[in-house]
Amino acid sequence: MRSVRVFLSSTAEDMKAHREKVALAIQTMSHEAVRMETFAARPQEPLDACKREAAGADVVVVMVAWRYGWVPPLERGGDGSKSITRIEVETAKARDVDVLAFVPGPTNTPGLRRSLPSLKEGVAVGPIQLPGETAE
Repeated sequence: MRSVRVFLSSTAEDMKAHREKVALAIQTMSHEAVRMETFAARPQEPLDACKREAAGADVVVVMVAWRYGWVPPLERGGDGSKSITRIEVETAKARDVDVLAFVPGPTNTPGLRRSLPSLKEGVAVGPIQLPGETAE
């Protein structure tokens, strides 16, 4: 069976535990978890590296929750309004990479309210829960 390249997209600090658990699950299935935590030092801007990795993945798993995330300014390759997570998803969708979106925890948060409308079209969205968490 061929190994699948799965790009993990989410905000970093608030999703750290989720990112670790999902990466471990992907690796347990003998697939490759592509995520910013494992990126080596790169000469290009972080946004460029993330876009290239998302575009080259077989599937993108995006976790949307409490924060909107870093918004790259114009001088760093962004547009000053979209988060890097949103740009990663848009890049994947533009390349016909499947995108699976998961929503951990409460669904009525500022980050989620801002992100979810742009994810709904052409993206499978479902809940995710870590062991020890209670469903809301």
